[in-house]
Amino acid sequence: MLDLVGQGMGNLEIAGKLHLGATTVKSRVASLMAKTKTDNRIKLALLARGLLIEPRERSSPSWPETLWCCAR
Repeated sequence: MLDLVGQGMGNLEIAGKLHLGATTVKSRVASLMAKTKTDNRIKLALLARGLLIEPRERSSPSWPETLWCCAR
């Protein structure tokens, strides 16, 4: 599912491709975001594509200004 988010698919598209309900997909994407400590779908997609640098601890004084960066 993470790969499909990385391809830019929405919940309904993912649900159709995986033969799941849209609510199930929404719940699983939220779970992935919690596990990866990403606070939005765009960051989750960047992480899936390998374009997101690993986040620092949220207590860091520079959070979030220097946290996220895209390669390439």
